Amino acid sequence: NDPIALNNLAYALAVHQQKAAEALPLAEQAMRVTGGRSVEIADTYAWVLHLVGRDKEAADVLSRIVAVVQDRALLRLHAAVVFAAVDKTAEAAVELKEALRLDPSLEQTDEVRALRAKLK
Repeated sequence: NDPIALNNLAYALAVHQQKAAEALPLAEQAMRVTGGRSVEIADTYAWVLHLVGRDKEAADVLSRIVAVVQDRALLRLHAAVVFAAVDKTAEAAVELKEALRLDPSLEQTDEVRALRAKLK
């Protein structure tokens, strides 16, 4: 029931091993253990939701997070991708701009290139 271990395992499974469906119960457990109060855990949970196609739920989670936490580039990028997936293109563009302002090196990622193409 260590939320950090659950979170790290969920992220590794979902992102590095492309096993988002297996990661989701771990991310959900981490959210339960922390009561959703950890930004990192909520971000992982939302990203895993996105990877399993539950974009509306992911967008709801990320909307709440980015309203209060605005200094994390990867969080803002995740929000941009998910907002674009639910056709919130204006919000996605804002989040992408902020992610790149916070971390210009993200410009070189495939996610950013794909998102830019989608937002055109």
